[in-house]
Amino acid sequence: MECITPDLRHLVFRRQTLRPRVGAEEGYQNYMIEMIEHVGVKILRHFMKTASKCLTKDGLLLIQFDGKSESINWNYKWIEKYVFPGTVTPSPKQITAAAEGLFFVADWHDFTKDYHKTMIEWHSNFEKNWPKIKENYDDRFYRLWKFYLQCCPGTALANTQHLWQVVFI
Repeated sequence: MECITPDLRHLVFRRQTLRPRVGAEEGYQNYMIEMIEHVGVKILRHFMKTASKCLTKDGLLLIQFDGKSESINWNYKWIEKYVFPGTVTPSPKQITAAAEGLFFVADWHDFTKDYHKTMIEWHSNFEKNWPKIKENYDDRFYRLWKFYLQCCPGTALANTQHLWQVVFI
């Protein structure tokens, strides 16, 4: 899908797996928004190697992700069981170790202090739009997602979860 926005340059959005592209344009860029947690720390290095193959020499990789200050290989049991099975929120050490020798960290920005506001808005939008989508879901899903969206702002405020954007070149 292609999209032209008034405040940004021409963007092309692709829903696809990350595979090396043949004949990539000069300056090809990859954006990974809130998905690296689903890759998992066990294959982060493989992901980074694949991402590096997708870029030309002038390209960049931007990753926005939820992370933790400490390196772990597990997720909270409740999140693992009910919301995002198989996910792990990586640490800065895990991300940079996976990128070592492949990328240079050009920028690292912390959005944690504003993330709780985003989660509160997600909850508000969920509640506002529930009547439009509820025929596709049961009451259990509604309660589970509502609980999740109401708990997560606290993790940002407590600094137990972080929201980072990293630009690799």
